[in-house]
Amino acid sequence: MKSLKDILSRFLLPLLLGVAIMSSIIYDYRTTSVVPLTVLSAAEGLVSFVLLDILYKRKHKFLSGCVYLLLLFAAVFVSFNMVFSGYNTSGVSFNTWFYSVTDYVPLYLYALVFGGGFLFYSALYYFTQVRYRGLFTLLLVIFPFAIYAKRLDTMLDGYLAAILLLYLLVMVHNRQTAADSGIVVVPNKAYIVSILAFTAAVVGVLFIVPKPEIESVQERDASVFERFGLFSQQEVVETLNEFQDSSARHHGEFPTGQELFVVNTTQDGYVYLKNQSYSYFADNNWHYGTDKYEEADYVWSEPETTVPGLLPDRKLELLYTYAKYNEDKETMKLIDDYRQSSENKFLTVYPVADIRFSYLPLPENTLRVFMGYGGEIFPDNVQNGNVYCNGEWQMRNDTYQYKAEYADNDKVRELAEKLDMTSADWDYIMNWYLERRNDEGFSRQLYSDVNSDKSFSDEIDSGEYDEYDDSIRQLAQQITQGCDSDYEKAAALESYFEQAGFTYDMTYVPDDESIEYFIFESKTGICSDFATAMTLMARSVGLKARYCEGYIASNPVTSEQLRGRLPYLTYNPDVPFGESWYMVTDSNAHAFVEVYLPAVGWVVFEPTVPGFEEIMNAPPEENGNAFSFLTQYGFYIRVGMVLAAAIILLVLYRPVSEGAFRLYVRKCDAAKAICLMYKRTVKRFAKKTDTDLSAYTVMQVCTFAQEYGIDIDVLANVFEETFYGKLTPEETKRSAAYEQYKTARKAKLKKAAIDSGQ
Repeated sequence: MKSLKDILSRFLLPLLLGVAIMSSIIYDYRTTSVVPLTVLSAAEGLVSFVLLDILYKRKHKFLSGCVYLLLLFAAVFVSFNMVFSGYNTSGVSFNTWFYSVTDYVPLYLYALVFGGGFLFYSALYYFTQVRYRGLFTLLLVIFPFAIYAKRLDTMLDGYLAAILLLYLLVMVHNRQTAADSGIVVVPNKAYIVSILAFTAAVVGVLFIVPKPEIESVQERDASVFERFGLFSQQEVVETLNEFQDSSARHHGEFPTGQELFVVNTTQDGYVYLKNQSYSYFADNNWHYGTDKYEEADYVWSEPETTVPGLLPDRKLELLYTYAKYNEDKETMKLIDDYRQSSENKFLTVYPVADIRFSYLPLPENTLRVFMGYGGEIFPDNVQNGNVYCNGEWQMRNDTYQYKAEYADNDKVRELAEKLDMTSADWDYIMNWYLERRNDEGFSRQLYSDVNSDKSFSDEIDSGEYDEYDDSIRQLAQQITQGCDSDYEKAAALESYFEQAGFTYDMTYVPDDESIEYFIFESKTGICSDFATAMTLMARSVGLKARYCEGYIASNPVTSEQLRGRLPYLTYNPDVPFGESWYMVTDSNAHAFVEVYLPAVGWVVFEPTVPGFEEIMNAPPEENGNAFSFLTQYGFYIRVGMVLAAAIILLVLYRPVSEGAFRLYVRKCDAAKAICLMYKRTVKRFAKKTDTDLSAYTVMQVCTFAQEYGIDIDVLANVFEETFYGKLTPEETKRSAAYEQYKTARKAKLKKAAIDSGQ
């Protein structure tokens, strides 16, 4: 029977290659399940290799072939049943799933890992163990790249390096260990060092050679559309602005700095402009929700299907009525102070380029929107106004610019903090008002609005379809422990990321794209990571929260800097203009969180750690600094450091271990020191001369050493006295034996010249 060492020598590298290939495929279909499914695939590969090796070594080849066909039939049968069950439960065909980047059908992936994995490992075993064929092995290596290409996806650098390296190692190692090679591989120190050096060379090549920017055929021939006038620039822009069903987090991608629009506002400070919010989180992406809900009303929707909720002014009217009825003067004063200090804010947007918005980026709690045509902003009495959709209403329009009136988010947050209410408190107040709708002095219109708001808030999803690890919920509970109001919980979650030492880095490419890895391992990411993490945490502790994407107007400019750049900008005296101007570029694309707070509605929270505004507003060329370089090539640098450490350890292992041994024998018991030095000397003689000295007497060992010109008489005599005579060696003899031991360790084991003349 072959030893475990022999089995590992033949199976280890091919198995690692197979696991790397299968793991890369699993990662492309299900990032969050890559670890457990990779472990499962590795176990399947090991079992497959062992079974196939047993069958191949049997004398009755025909019987072995029949057994293998039965195993293959069983794997295919189980896989096909998984596929049929997956189609019946999901309604998504296997072909659609195979090429889709959004649909996730667990049974399809299990079928691919189980049935496809067994077939894959069978082929890999045959071409590396039975009939070594480098070309056919290469075809197996190409398989995952074909999948990535069909799905228009990009393989991680780590998988790319691992697959390439392991394939080259299999070519070298397994070609030598193949049954018909007649070559015996000795996995000694030199062999290991050469493999590590080869690995370092491969990683170095991947590090140095830049990744090519390849354009598709459509991209290279895009000018044909313009030549034939098939699409106008505006149509292309509108296509790019169209709604997407899901939102993925993209790391390591830098914006171009393209200027999009200018924001003029009466508010001091940054303004959050939202394009889109999403419903649920699954498969590491945010989804709109139409596949789970008939009407996802609390996210983006057409105006005619949107359920309006109460904006802050109407909510406060209800709260004021309740406070007045109960003679709660403190609450009444809070509301009066808010109304006096928080007049409605105005914001005007002017596109820099000739771009018309398909969906307007609006501030939260937008009260009214005014459209502008041909360079003029129309006043209130023009048709197009009155938006009561909690910032969710989006409008197809043909305008260059628009003005929005909205509530100040900072003031709304301040009020929410002072009110110190929970969702249960607000539900009680709404029910209280609905029960008194017929009382004298109670507004029928407010009753209608309250009824709509109650329906609206009841329909908000709080994470029913979200997919994430329970450890996120446990962490959120720890963070919000001791918080009473909904605002306190949201604020605690918002500040957690700064307090826990998280880092904002646009260049960082994580080894694992899952949100769990970001929260518990890397603690480094971009705005979408922070917003996703806080949204899931908030929902897990009962808050109604949503993930939002849009822009943050944080790059101030002066009106003088804009002079001549906005030709359609006119200063209409009927429209108030602010003194704050912001230039918004594609660098200002941002993800943030909104939480539905009692009595005030949707409120923006910013979980991304401070300082991200300066990074996103930096000129594009500044993104190529040394830190960005290190993070961009972090994988290769880490691998290089590990390889360098391994090579250094192997090279220095002998002198370091020898130095430690000599220190030990100088300090330990004299008898023990003598025995250790003698045994270590004999062991070195046996290894270096490839001679079995286990049966040699002490005298024979001395004679053997003399043949190589090495004198160990003192060490041997003292060893005999100590080991066999049970005598305690004197210190002088110990020192003399130690010197002979050092001489023997340094000596070159070459046969001494024989004097035949005398």
